[in-house]
Amino acid sequence: MRTVDELVEEVRSFPVAERLRLVERIHEIANASADPREASLPRPKVSPLGWLADDPELADQLEKLTADARARGRARGLDDENPR
Repeated sequence: MRTVDELVEEVRSFPVAERLRLVERIHEIANASADPREASLPRPKVSPLGWLADDPELADQLEKLTADARARGRARGLDDENPR
């Protein structure tokens, strides 16, 4: 059986999209509880960006991917987001 550190190292080798998909799945597992009392405990709210707090390289990759996607797309005007 592999250790958590070994798994983390393997996950770091995944493409960014696969890492983010894995994080979503882990959140699903963490939030699913067999004990109903545990499910009702308040959980801290963490944004997807907060998931990257311990991995600045991953945050940089995500920022670059976002900038690249925006550069390829059409710039939106204010009216595009809030049509009348």
